[in-house]
Amino acid sequence: MPTRVRHALRFAVTTLAAVYLVGTAWTLADAYLLGAAADAGATVRFNESVWRRIAAALAVAVFLLRLSDVHTAPPPWSFAWMTALWLAAASVAVTVAIGSGRFALAALVAALAVAVWLVLHRRIPGWPGHVAPAAAPDEAVAERDLQRLR
Repeated sequence: MPTRVRHALRFAVTTLAAVYLVGTAWTLADAYLLGAAADAGATVRFNESVWRRIAAALAVAVFLLRLSDVHTAPPPWSFAWMTALWLAAASVAVTVAIGSGRFALAALVAALAVAVWLVLHRRIPGWPGHVAPAAAPDEAVAERDLQRLR
C-alpha cells in the first residue's frame, strides 16, 4: 500500500472513531444527564445513527483531503488523533448550534474552530511541517520521499 494512502487512512480512521465517539457521548449526555428528551432511549438510537453517518462522511472527506498532503513524512498517530478530536469537538458544537436553530452561532463556532486550529496545530507534537534543525533532510532525500509519496 502506498505511503500516501496509509497516511490518509490514518487520519480517516481516527476521524471516524473520534467523531462517532464524541458525537454519541454528547447524545448520551444530552439525553440522560441533561434530560433533553422525553424518550431518551429512542432519541439516543436515532442520534447514534445520525452520528454514524456524520462520522463516515467526515472520514471520507478527510481521507480525500489527506491524499493530497505534500509533507514527506506522515505525522504520527498522536497528531492524527489530536486532529480527529478537534474535528469531533467542532462538529458536535456546530451540530448542537444548528439543532437549536442558531445558524449564526453555528457559523461563528465553525469559523472560530478553524481559526484556533490554524493558530495551535503547529504546537502539537508530530506536526508534519516540523523538522528539527539538526535532522533536516537534504534536497535529494526530500525529493526521493516526495516521489515515493506520489
